[in-house]
Amino acid sequence: MTAGSLLAQPVLADTAAKVGIAAITRNDVLGQSGGAERTLLSGGALFQGDVIRTGKTSSAELMLFDQTNLKIGPSSNVSIDKFVYEPEKATGAVGIGVTKGSMRFVTGAQDPLNYEIKTAVASIGLRGTILNIVATEDALAVVLADGKAIVTGKDGKTSTMEAKGNIVLIGPEGTVDQDQSLTNAVAALVQGSDDPAATAAQILAAIGAVGGAASVQNLQDIAAGIAQAGVGADDLARAVSDYVQGSVDQAAAASDIIGGARYLNDDLKSATGRGLADASSEIGKTDLTAAAAIDVAVEESGDSRLQSSYTQQKDSTRGIYSNGGGDNLLQSQNQNQQQEQRSPN
Repeated sequence: MTAGSLLAQPVLADTAAKVGIAAITRNDVLGQSGGAERTLLSGGALFQGDVIRTGKTSSAELMLFDQTNLKIGPSSNVSIDKFVYEPEKATGAVGIGVTKGSMRFVTGAQDPLNYEIKTAVASIGLRGTILNIVATEDALAVVLADGKAIVTGKDGKTSTMEAKGNIVLIGPEGTVDQDQSLTNAVAALVQGSDDPAATAAQILAAIGAVGGAASVQNLQDIAAGIAQAGVGADDLARAVSDYVQGSVDQAAAASDIIGGARYLNDDLKSATGRGLADASSEIGKTDLTAAAAIDVAVEESGDSRLQSSYTQQKDSTRGIYSNGGGDNLLQSQNQNQQQEQRSPN
């Protein structure tokens, strides 16, 4: 952080309206408003006009004062464009912008009509809703997890989402929804991203998060679109690892990825398994519980190819963390603690 940014922060706090807090941040999360940039830590204040930026292995969960909840994934830019909440007058408005990346949005205590999300290619009106969003500079994917939403694309087409698992994609060729083939639209969204593999991982997580509500056809179309976009196996493995490591809830992120990856081709599915294994091994250095939860999620997937690639990659990590090595590591930690307790120093 620069000296200029440090000097600017008190001015920001005095002049901008405080609208909530960063409930949880993981790794490097930045808040920017009025030209001043600050590191955003768990418990840090949020202000109207803030742009929240996460790195490739960082994320944030934001809570606004009306209980609106935003989970911002890795490699994302999200802005708090407007926040008005006057419960005694029953008035208010919340405007959120998503420039790129992924976000899970849960409406708060206000009238659902008070909420709007804007991206480069669409505006989204909400009706008491949980949405999973993936955005790039010229494309958008929206997955409905609960409630109802109305998506209006820059092509003027309006899509009403009313059933859990409904999906709408908007790209250079216009709006495509769950009643059409999504393959070409997914391919265009991924190819147009500044990091195609990261966007592919975000889409897998967004659709996987709705579980069995995602139709087989949509899952197949998404898998085909990622393959059509030419995402390489090594790149996808890296992106999956980054996404899971950077997520606020790492075990849940891994489960979401697994759910979205069911119909990937063999090469990309194997890459997904390797990426999950790399994430688990790295996470296991500091959080054995989260790493073990990823092990369980893979085991419960029932997908032999994913499981095989995961196990092979975990074995290749040379005991940094594995089902056997994890117990040894835990025992070593316990022994060290006991020695420290016995030591007079």
